[in-house]
This record gives sequence, structure tokens and C-alpha cells, in this order.
Amino acid sequence: MLKKAALILVFLLPLFSAFGQRKLPRWHEPTKAETELAEYNAQCVHRNKYSAAQRLRFYPFNKAVQVKLVAFYGLSDPNVQVFVDSVAQKAPKKINYWKYPFNGNETDTTQFIEVKLLNKVQVNKLTDILYNIDQRAIDYNIIYNQYACYEPRNAIVFTNSKGKIFAHIEICFECRKISTRPEKMNIGGYCEGKLDLLKSYFASSGIIYGVDTAYTYKFKRIR
Repeated sequence: MLKKAALILVFLLPLFSAFGQRKLPRWHEPTKAETELAEYNAQCVHRNKYSAAQRLRFYPFNKAVQVKLVAFYGLSDPNVQVFVDSVAQKAPKKINYWKYPFNGNETDTTQFIEVKLLNKVQVNKLTDILYNIDQRAIDYNIIYNQYACYEPRNAIVFTNSKGKIFAHIEICFECRKISTRPEKMNIGGYCEGKLDLLKSYFASSGIIYGVDTAYTYKFKRIR
């Protein structure tokens, strides 16, 4: 009797497993209609999924005393001399030795050439972009375009009560890529156009370098 029950269980287990798993569609070369639908579904739409209070409960916003937008020098090898001059800085500032600002858990804030401290209204707008804007619909034919390059010049940084940066969202607007520390940080879903919304947000907040292409490439530096 026990042997018979065991055999029945062996046959039933695959059925239970099949019911418990979500079957994904087999991939194939998308048709023109599927491609057009995928492009439509990939577009960003605004959803009132999370309230302002709920959005602030997501890490790292729930741990941050201050949230800042920053720009740092790109398109160069380390240890070169550069001159910083922007609308926000009337007098040119000379940086003798440039280096990448983020190194593990440490951040060299002297490498930031533009910094904007966000107020509550600006933080609310930022969290709305991150968490309430998502793709129109799930579509397995969606393939987002990315470039092989990665030369970040901008970031969103989060500081604690001691003024230490404990997390950051690094952005390369030109290469359309984002990197976070910690890596498993929840920054919401991705959709076609979201980076453009973030870029406009940086611009409206007063960040120029890395956002304004003409200004970025005319940025003076010396070897």
C-alpha cells in the first residue's frame, strides 16, 4: 500500500510543479506587429501606485537625511588637471588631480564639480519619477537599447545624519546606463523614456555637466 502511494506521489509531483511555475513564452524572432506592440508597451506611463509617504519608505530614501544631485568630471584618465567653470560657479575652480569619486563605501566629495541639495518638493518629484513611472505593459519582446560605453558623470547621493554618503545612484545619460550602490537597491521599474525624464529633472534642478551635451563637450581641461 505504501509503495503504491509513493508511486502515485511520484506521478503527481510534476503536475504540482507545473501548476506552481509560470510558463514563459518561447522566444522567436518578433514579427513587425509584435515589434510595434513591444515598442508601444515599453513606453513610460505614470501610475499613482505609491503615495508620497509610501515612496519615502523605500531604501535609501527612508535612511537619508539629505538627498543631492551631483556631477563629476568624465572623459579623462585619472590624475589630470582640469578647470571647472559653470553657471553655478562664477569663479573657475582648478582641480589638480581628478579621480573617480566613488570607491567602495568611500566617496571623495572634492571630486564633485556641481552639487544640488534637494528640498522636500524636489525629493517628492524624484521619488515619483522613480517609483510611479513604469512601462505600459509587460512584454517579453521588449529589448531596450544600451551602448557598450559607460562614462558616468552624474549621480544621486544619499547622506546620513553624520554627513556620510551611504548610497548612490550613478547615471550615464550618454550611454543610457544606471549603476547603484548597494547593487540591489530598489529604484523602480525601467521604461523607454525614463532616463530622459531623469535628465530633464537634473536640468531643472540646476545640474549642467553631464546633462547639457554642448556644455559637457566644451568643458575645458588640460593634460
